[in-house]
Parts: sequence; structure tokens; C-alpha cells
Amino acid sequence: MKGDKLIRKLISATILLLVAVSAAGCMKVSMDLVVDNEDNVSGSAIIAFSKEAIALADSYGAGNSLNTDSLITPQEGMTVDPWEDDKYKGSKITFDKKPMASFSTATTGSSIKFTRDGNNIMVSGDLNMAGDQSGSLQQLQNNPLTSGMFATSEVSISITLPGKVTSTHGVVEGNKVTFKGKLGDD
Repeated sequence: MKGDKLIRKLISATILLLVAVSAAGCMKVSMDLVVDNEDNVSGSAIIAFSKEAIALADSYGAGNSLNTDSLITPQEGMTVDPWEDDKYKGSKITFDKKPMASFSTATTGSSIKFTRDGNNIMVSGDLNMAGDQSGSLQQLQNNPLTSGMFATSEVSISITLPGKVTSTHGVVEGNKVTFKGKLGDD
């Protein structure tokens, strides 16, 4: 009967882990970009995990798996600093006056590109937050123990342009366009 008690405890712990991760609002990705009249991009991005999820991962000896430093590819003109608020902890990436032509957010499956067409600045790209179908993001999304973090994730990308927004799939407020979604969305 000791084996039955151990199995029940293991099942209970697994259910508690699943509920905690699902309810934790596990990940936040927030990007705020400003394009100026001189074709430069400035702004910041926050990549963070919930403190609740970090504590849970730490309790199972997997705290390093929620380290945002491994998610950031340094580029010239970028600074990366620790960041946290009352709910999340991670990294804040800041950049100032990076030329549009060299600005890139390219990752597997996602990118933002700025180009000038006469007096218009064109923003294009694919904000596919589903990731590489064969990659670890897809594996985490399909894993019953980690799938809950995708439903409660926060993803927000705001781009402020120097002129009027004439066409977009995002939400417009003045000359600012915001795109929102969740990790795992296409």
C-alpha cells in the first residue's frame, strides 16, 4: 500500500503543479517601439516570467529553465537589464535610435521590419507566436504540465509612428498601433 500512497501523492503534486502553472499568468512579452522622422527606432522590450512560476520551478529544481537571459540575442546598440514588477521577473531590453534598415526582431517564425516608401513608413512582418513547429515552444505548448502558461500569457507589441496610420491589423490610438495576443497564437 505504500506504493499506492506514493502514486496518489505524485498525482496530487502533478495536479497542483498544473493548476499553479495554468493560473500563474506565466509569461509576459511586451514591446514598445517608436519610429522617428529620421528613420530610427527606439524603445524597449520586456520578457518575463511570473514570480509564481519561477518559485514553482525553483521548488522543483528547475529555476534556470525560466531564465530570460537565454531568450535574448544581444545586438549592437542594445542594453539588457534585470526587470521586475509585483507579478513578473525577467529582462528589459532597451535600444535608442537604431536605424530602421538595421532594426530586426527576427526570431524563428516572427519578425518585424520597417521600410520607407516615399513619405510612408511601412511596418511588415509575421508576429507568429506559435514558434517553430518542431521547436521547444511547440513541445511546451503540447505538454499537459506546461500548456496552461500559454493560455494566460501576455503578449503586447506597440509601435508609434511619426505620422498617421493608414492601414493596420492592430488597434490604432492616434499614431500608435498595438498588437496583442498570447504565446502559441498564429
